[in-house]
Amino acid sequence: MRPAVQRRLLWALPLAFAVACFFALAAWMFGGAFIKERERSIAASAAAHAGAPACPTLTAGEFEAAHYRRLQGVQYLNGTFVRQHGHVECVTAADRKGPLKTYAVCAFTSPSVLKVTTAKGDWYFAPGVGQPATVSTAGDVARCVLASDFTIATLEGRAAR
Repeated sequence: MRPAVQRRLLWALPLAFAVACFFALAAWMFGGAFIKERERSIAASAAAHAGAPACPTLTAGEFEAAHYRRLQGVQYLNGTFVRQHGHVECVTAADRKGPLKTYAVCAFTSPSVLKVTTAKGDWYFAPGVGQPATVSTAGDVARCVLASDFTIATLEGRAAR
């Protein structure tokens, strides 16, 4: 290569180095945050289900025969969550089966009945009126427990701020 051409390309070297440093720093910062958030969500999901009693279940026939009115639904990640009453709040939890696998964990204030649909089928639960519940969909299998930190009191506390 001629010396004139080399001088013209010389300015690109510091620029390429700066760009590489920028992306390395971004990957280090956000990658670390991702791993910490993943570990936190695994711990939160495990804590949500530890020791809590399972929700009573219904069959599809029992759910359809009851003709529940005013059903409300929300689709989140890998599932559809239908409830009769109350409020819902969903978060993404990390699955231990893979670094990027996630599933939904939804908390309900007082759902009365729940229908959860995932790729593996439909699940029906009857926590009851006024009973908080938490549903997770790890492995596309719905699990429901009679426990939740998400209640009407926490909603009112948020509104007061």
